[in-house]
Amino acid sequence: MTVFDVYVNGRKLCRAGVGQNGVLSAVVTWVRLAGPAARAARRMKHTGLETRLHVGGLAGDMHRNWPGRMLKVGDRVAIRVMSASVFDPPATEKPRDPKLGEREERKYYLRLKRKFERFEPRLSKARVRRGRRTKR
Repeated sequence: MTVFDVYVNGRKLCRAGVGQNGVLSAVVTWVRLAGPAARAARRMKHTGLETRLHVGGLAGDMHRNWPGRMLKVGDRVAIRVMSASVFDPPATEKPRDPKLGEREERKYYLRLKRKFERFEPRLSKARVRRGRRTKR
């Protein structure tokens, strides 16, 4: 099976894998918040600036995460794609929750609906009753 050997500054962090089928990812993310988001981060005692390594995957209905870490300027991240029969156990495993997924999808749908439908002209009740659904 395919595994990722993940190294930071030459030291092996983990060997991640999900088995024969699934999703495996290793992501480096840099974030610098500005404006209201930065103010909110400061209130929560966060800097609003971070570089992070995340290693995770999905096998069946199980989300898996291996130890990631915060990175700093000058850090080197290397990912070696390998074939192996074993991998390190994940630090966390969490079953996928279909109900939570549905709630999140509905929340996203309603947000987009508000965003895109608020600018459409409203039809008067009289125009709808008469069957005239044309825009003014």
